[in-house]
Amino acid sequence: MEELQEIFKYADEYIKFLNAAKTEYKCVEVIKSELEQAGFMPLSSFRCLVPGDKVYYINKDRSIYAAIIGESTETLGVNIIGSHIDSPRLDTKPMPLFEKHGMALMKTQYYGGIKKYQWTAVPLELHGVIFRKD
Repeated sequence: MEELQEIFKYADEYIKFLNAAKTEYKCVEVIKSELEQAGFMPLSSFRCLVPGDKVYYINKDRSIYAAIIGESTETLGVNIIGSHIDSPRLDTKPMPLFEKHGMALMKTQYYGGIKKYQWTAVPLELHGVIFRKD
């Protein structure tokens, strides 16, 4: 029974994460928050790293790297755990809007394992990044 409760707790936390991290950008924000709660600090805040330091680095707001500095040198080896952010979504293509048969349509590309015919059963949200000249 305890194991079942642990499984449901893990699943509930994962669902909470998925609901908060619907895009790569949001995912990085959520992971950054969790890392900071665990004592990690931005790599840029360090002048020199010493064993035990917990650091993270964000690349273009779309990927995040975290490390705990070990005691031995890298010549003795390192432990690396990798993961991939894959948010199921519809991306709009450049100049996506067009009109056909009296309807406005958008050219899209789908990602993340959901098939074309499943999107009609998924509540959609609009997320985006706006680039301005300034």
